[in-house]
Formats: sequence, C-alpha cells, structure tokens
Amino acid sequence: LIKLSVSVSDRPEKDLILVGGPAKNKLSGSFLSHLNDETSIKIEFDDKNIRLEFDDLVITKDDLVIEDEFPTKDFAIVIAWRNPFSNKRRRGILCAGFTSYGTSGGARWIFNDLPIVRYKKEFFRHGKRPNFVSVLEIELLKDTILSIRPLKTKFF
Repeated sequence: LIKLSVSVSDRPEKDLILVGGPAKNKLSGSFLSHLNDETSIKIEFDDKNIRLEFDDLVITKDDLVIEDEFPTKDFAIVIAWRNPFSNKRRRGILCAGFTSYGTSGGARWIFNDLPIVRYKKEFFRHGKRPNFVSVLEIELLKDTILSIRPLKTKFF
C-alpha cells in the first residue's frame, strides 16, 4: 500500500518509506526522534538550516555547494530501521537530503545502487535486514546525479 500525502489519515503500520527531511515531512521528524530516543544512534538532521551531525561528522550549509541555482554538491542521510509506528515487525526507511536533489540521490542509492555496490556483502553480513545509517555525498551537474559516495555508515 502506497500513500502520498501531506497529512496521515491513519496509523502507518506497514513497511514505511519516508522521503524528505523534517522541514517538509513531519513524519520524518518523528521517525528521527524515535530513533534517537530508542537506540544508541544520535542524529541531528536539520534540512531547514542545513545541518547534519552524526557522531564525529558535521555537515553545515558551508559544505553544500550551489551554482546557478542548482546544487553541485549535496548530502543525504539514509536510515534503514524498523517502523517505529507499528506494533508488528515492519521496516522503516528514511531518505532525506538538504535539497530535493540530495533526497533523490539518497533514494537512488538505497533502492538502485546499494544492491549492486561492491560492499553489498558488508551490508548484508549484519543480517538479512540490517539496521544502518549512511551519510552520503552527492555530486551533481544541473539536475543530474554524477556520483554518490558514502561518507559514513554505521550499523546498529
């Protein structure tokens, strides 16, 4: 079941894919709050003020590069965890960038690139459905993604 909506009409109890950060997707903010409260993972992701803090990695608006109104370097966070809004064993995935291009890069990485990357075994060595946080650097040319490079990945 797929629902696209600004507001949630019923409890999101099934597998959950969240696209976009807390500035435009309140459910993403709630997902991050649950993650910070219920695990040892601590993440600050503020897509409005352009700040990401995860362990020793800090990314700010000074790291984001925009030329001619398009980002040439953006960042995204991708989280694979459980769906914290479900009482059943369901998956939750969050893909959020500082811009829509970064968000798109994060989604592309987890759904298209990750299954074929050379370190695929590393991800699935942690179990069939590993829980992880990855921070990605996305290089762009106008609206085209040129490369996606993981900067930091942590399994939990």
